[in-house]
Amino acid sequence: MAQHSLRSLFLSLFAVGLFSLFAVCLGEPVKRTIVTVKADIATIATQVTKLDSAVDTLSASGILNLFNALADGPVDEDDGKAILSGIQDFVPNIQDILTKMSSANTVTALGQVPGITAIALSDIKTLNNSAIAFADALIAKAPADLVQAGMSVKIVVATAFASTIAVYSKLITSGSNML
Repeated sequence: MAQHSLRSLFLSLFAVGLFSLFAVCLGEPVKRTIVTVKADIATIATQVTKLDSAVDTLSASGILNLFNALADGPVDEDDGKAILSGIQDFVPNIQDILTKMSSANTVTALGQVPGITAIALSDIKTLNNSAIAFADALIAKAPADLVQAGMSVKIVVATAFASTIAVYSKLITSGSNML
């Protein structure tokens, strides 16, 4: 079950990253030369390769062992602090990604491709659900004195997702591709 959630989390991260890459390329002027399009494709290919490598590295970094350890019982104080610190280190990156995905340029660029806003919203919701499930699993096994800090991190991440979900939901409801 935990490995399935982790797989969903990785796939969602990949989808969010891929949509961000497309948004960057689409966010530039519409008139493109063949040379520019080829350069954009090369850039996307390089970034997708880096993203794939990062997901592979994360997968191999022992996070699966974390899920297995959580299945065995509570986490001790030192491990709990290390896990919390590691998560706190990457929360600003999650916030930054979601902020960029909610920016007018990204939303406008994504809106140029029919149906992509709905796909992006679906993937963002899936990633949100995976992040919340991950946080809940960690908090459930955390030492008592770290539960509040874990809840605070969860709230920060959930708030960032809620803002992005609201932007995309509003776009779909209004039928507009502009903020």
